[in-house]
Amino acid sequence: MRKILIASTLAAALAASSIPANAYAEEEGIHAAGGLLDTSSHERPQQFSIFGMLYGYGSGIGVAGRYVLPIVKDGFIPTLNDSVELEFGADIWYGWGWGYYSYFGTSANYLGVAPVAEGTWTFHFFPKFDAYAKLGLGVAFGTNGYGPYFYPVGSAGINYRFADRLAFRAEVGNHLRAGLSFAF
Repeated sequence: MRKILIASTLAAALAASSIPANAYAEEEGIHAAGGLLDTSSHERPQQFSIFGMLYGYGSGIGVAGRYVLPIVKDGFIPTLNDSVELEFGADIWYGWGWGYYSYFGTSANYLGVAPVAEGTWTFHFFPKFDAYAKLGLGVAFGTNGYGPYFYPVGSAGINYRFADRLAFRAEVGNHLRAGLSFAF
């Protein structure tokens, strides 16, 4: 529980520090084109994201990739700038020690892979800053004899665009992820 609290606090601090100092100015705030209260029609690009990953909050490290496909470009709430996407990808990690056992019953280091599919609901707060929540399903396989097994996937994250087609993404959920997103 303590690790989840620390991770959530770090994610919130990262989100707060990534908002521009003048985010409430009319040209960059929630009323601006692309802000939360912009109710005009939007074109959402497809994205590919690559992440570094802290698996299980310290029991492994890895990489993750996601392909983001916009499906409801103007969201479900007509008065807000929101959108819904499908994300497909995989997590690949190297895990160690506690809680994981081989066929022989001993603790073991292992390599794991988990293809995932997630539904994402994104709120576009500022022209360059989004926050989102995801729910989905993954199937995990490991070299230490576990899997395949299905498990729920859930996370919350931020997306900060620092260039036209390039953004920083960070997520806290089943695992901690941070990386880059490329829009196309």
